[in-house]
Amino acid sequence: MSDFAIEVKNLSKVYNIYDKPMHRLYDMLAPLLSLVSKRFDRPFHRKFKALSNINFKLKKGQSIGFIGKNGAGKSTLLQIIAGTLSQTEGDVLVNGRINALLELGSGFNPEFTGRENVYMNGTILGFSKEFIDSKFDEIYEFSEVGSFIDQPVKSYSSGMFVKLAFSVQALLDPEILIVDEALSVGDIFFQRKCHQIIQKLLGGNTTFIFVSHDMGTIVKYCEKAILLNNGEAIYYGDSLKATSLYYKLDRMSPEEIKLEALELDNPKRISSFVEKKINSKVSYHSSDGCDILSGSYDRIFFSGYALLNEEKEPATSFTIQDTAYFCFRIQAMQDMDAPILSLSIFNKQNVTIFGRYAYQFKECDIPYELKENQVVEVELKLQLDLHPDEYIFCVGVISMKEVDLRNIESFSVHSYQDKFEPLVTVQVGTFSVGFPKTGLYLPFNGLSDLPSDCKYILHE
Repeated sequence: MSDFAIEVKNLSKVYNIYDKPMHRLYDMLAPLLSLVSKRFDRPFHRKFKALSNINFKLKKGQSIGFIGKNGAGKSTLLQIIAGTLSQTEGDVLVNGRINALLELGSGFNPEFTGRENVYMNGTILGFSKEFIDSKFDEIYEFSEVGSFIDQPVKSYSSGMFVKLAFSVQALLDPEILIVDEALSVGDIFFQRKCHQIIQKLLGGNTTFIFVSHDMGTIVKYCEKAILLNNGEAIYYGDSLKATSLYYKLDRMSPEEIKLEALELDNPKRISSFVEKKINSKVSYHSSDGCDILSGSYDRIFFSGYALLNEEKEPATSFTIQDTAYFCFRIQAMQDMDAPILSLSIFNKQNVTIFGRYAYQFKECDIPYELKENQVVEVELKLQLDLHPDEYIFCVGVISMKEVDLRNIESFSVHSYQDKFEPLVTVQVGTFSVGFPKTGLYLPFNGLSDLPSDCKYILHE
């Protein structure tokens, strides 16, 4: 038996688009009408390719995300995989039972009560009444619809609708779970419960297909991702690389995006590059083994890194609240504007624990320009107020004009990103944070610490 849950081969979906309703009738009757007049001896539609030559394989227990702008073809692809829409060309091989939440309340009859819809959906999925009986209380409690469970779902709010729909699909033992943006609906408390269920399912053998515009969720849950643009899969691979490319869709032409996607898995290496020698107190590791997540070394070369402890000695293992120095060396490949480094730290679940640009550090003197071949060393000092675990750290470099850097504090959080140009992002290495050396006392709970104070006022 195949260990693949889903195999998609050369999948395409083409729609016929008609300018007028009458043209659809003309197309249907073309064989007869063409005998009457030659003007009917032609197609009255134009072709629209919603999906073009999509290919991927997903093993049992793996997860994948589909990302892209609105209209890219994500929902169309999900519907074909779920079997609610037929493809024009290609094959979809599914090995397992699919539970799909494709849209708000999909599969619900608005005239039926919530209880009746639970049993109807369970029956459609192939479960016996006895099995649904055994799961009903759990579904009812999770959905939080209360007494409305015996009311027609047409009387439900949109939040209640999706709560019950998600509860049915997620709790009726899915082998393959398909979710299209459903986690963005509902209040924060229900969203938290949904995320807990997803994590539990991913810990088992459930295959997971997820569509979202929340890139953080994609990176957190999906090992791989497909970036769709105008119906084409322009990138298929690591979810972190895919999401970094997604953010460039508005800034680059389709041709540039495709070239960037090719470079993600086949980064250009600079064969004729001669690294400039400098006198440094830091012993740097070479960047040769570092993985380029986005961009290239066309304008800036990340030539080395070092991770040091408080005594400025090389280290990869730390204790909670230790001081660490993240040191990086970059070299300009051409004259350029201000080079701004960023440091990002991720845990094993791909959750971003920390991220900061150089200009967000206090008293950081960023040069306003670099000349060709000029070298810069950057040292970032952090107190590792992190939960004991293993972490991945990445470095990014952007460029910004001097006038914008001088006025960075006047820009809104949404507008300042339009002021810089991304150059390269590199996954550098890993480090670990351990428990205190004496005892098991933790100075905080959660993923990271926050500056804080506590005061008691005792009243007699």
